Amino acid sequence: MGDYISGTFQVGSETKTPTWNSTDKELSYEFPTGSTSPQTVTFATKIPDAKYHATSQQSITNTGQLKDGEDEMKASAQRTVTFTPQWIEKSGAASDTGSGNYDPTNRTITWTINVNQMGADLSDVVIYDKLPDGLTWLSASYEKKDGSNNWVAGGTFTTEPTDHKYSLGAIDTGKLAVEVYDYVIERLRAYYVEGTADITVSVEAFDAVLATRPASALDFDARLRALVQFLQLPDAASLAAANKRIANILKKVAEPVGATVDESQLIDPAEQVLAEQVVAIARAVEPMFAARDYTPALLQLAALRKAVDDFFDSVMVNADDPVLRANRLALLNRMRGLFMRAADLSRLPG
Repeated sequence: MGDYISGTFQVGSETKTPTWNSTDKELSYEFPTGSTSPQTVTFATKIPDAKYHATSQQSITNTGQLKDGEDEMKASAQRTVTFTPQWIEKSGAASDTGSGNYDPTNRTITWTINVNQMGADLSDVVIYDKLPDGLTWLSASYEKKDGSNNWVAGGTFTTEPTDHKYSLGAIDTGKLAVEVYDYVIERLRAYYVEGTADITVSVEAFDAVLATRPASALDFDARLRALVQFLQLPDAASLAAANKRIANILKKVAEPVGATVDESQLIDPAEQVLAEQVVAIARAVEPMFAARDYTPALLQLAALRKAVDDFFDSVMVNADDPVLRANRLALLNRMRGLFMRAADLSRLPG
């Protein structure tokens, strides 16, 4: 374990002074004569630097021992704490309404880099960030949190660093966010839409993927290629139309729609079949989506076409019974959520 933090050792609610051996990392305390069980001991230790500054999952194990007056072991217990330090993450959300990180009016994307989630005091902080091909740098700014945990302006960059390194200086305890505004030139959309790439896609297909907020350019490309293959299936057009219909239905619902389906409230055979298939296919495609293997996942989802058609042919979604209505909306929301793991099919023609 790490070094003992002085003043944190307590027996019950009383602060005590233990003996700390910094060389062997051993903490000991002798209970007074006449002490009775049970006794609760609490104390804090510092996370070692090597583990604190790591970027992968870390584990710290501590072993407690109870000995008698003759130094004979009576009992022992061991516990392990596992954690993953968070130092940096990058995101670039998309929304065709212009209210998200993607602004279609000005053709810009806002990339956000969150740094120092661990809340450490850092000096000479430098962030390296190189834009993907097809993007032109526009501007950058950064914010950090003050002593009251409020975001305050930190500074701006008016020109792109030639070495792609953003020097931010010292960070006093708190998180830092860097927002880099990228101007999306026509070359980026043309790369896919006009066939500069080895695939040609429609504007609608491009936007269908963009709406899902891909985490990276590689993830965007994988989703787009999977969608192109999916659209070649005979069931694609029907499922795209169904997704558009579902999106319109959900948009009109005032209250939040869940994704948990109550099987006991599925009374129509068509909704029962759809629910069963959604559960079965979800079990198959979730690992694929987690691995970003979008093509086989979408091909699996195509099997829902008949069940979806039968559902809309025989089931009244907006039933008078509020319980039935909420359950059917949840079923549709659950199914749509599976497709949204790859692309927003409601944005396709149909």
